[in-house]
Amino acid sequence: MVWLTPDRAVLFRRFKPAFLSEILRSLSASSKAASGVSMKLNAHQRELTGKRSHRLLREGQVPGIVYGHHVKATPVAVDRRELQHVLQRAGRTQLVDLVIESGRPHKVLIKAVQTHPRRQGPIHVDFQQVSMREKLQVEVPVVVVGESPAVERGDADILQVVHQLKVECLPNDIPEVFEIDVSTLANVGDQVRIGDVPGFEGVTVLGDPEDVVVKAQPRRELVTEEELAEEAAIAAEAAVEAAAEEGQAEAAEEEGQAEEAEGQAQSTE
Repeated sequence: MVWLTPDRAVLFRRFKPAFLSEILRSLSASSKAASGVSMKLNAHQRELTGKRSHRLLREGQVPGIVYGHHVKATPVAVDRRELQHVLQRAGRTQLVDLVIESGRPHKVLIKAVQTHPRRQGPIHVDFQQVSMREKLQVEVPVVVVGESPAVERGDADILQVVHQLKVECLPNDIPEVFEIDVSTLANVGDQVRIGDVPGFEGVTVLGDPEDVVVKAQPRRELVTEEELAEEAAIAAEAAVEAAAEEGQAEAAEEEGQAEEAEGQAQSTE
């Protein structure tokens, strides 16, 4: 199946809206249940840097760097499986206790993860150490929940324009996710803007309050490959018929010109 007009933003169809909403609620609930447990990740300082750090990948380690609040950038390495486990549970918005060489925990955020197209899993990770008393800016995921009446009637599709919102807050106040309930989008053209997004105490959402996050847009029909092929065949047949008619018209015109020339020649004689 293909869209008649592809859109760069994610377009949600109403194949099974209740099923999708239930998945999102389940993921959000499990994440919140786990938020009370501090995620811990062990690391050790590494001496191998640059291209030599590739040896760590062969040993199941992922090279990384720790930087941030009043600390000198420190090259580290972490176990790949442990890192993937932390990524699945904490993502990039939850604090992680990074323990280097069995020392005291460092409060960090997973700021960036580098991957390789031919390798499975991460090949480099950036940890940002934070101060628990200073605000920071971080991007928080946006997920769509609920069912839009406009979609249920078959009038609209839900278009999610924004997938992350940048916020400013203390590290302990970072939201896990912003949930946008689209059950309020009753008609085609209804929108949820940044200014309409439910907030959290101590959290400032950055960005233009008038920017659209989610909207109900006119429904786009799906077209099968067979239907597209049939339309192409009809168009090709129409083009052939048009060309044939044009050829007949040109032949008739040439015949008329020939007869006219012959008539002029006879009158001259």
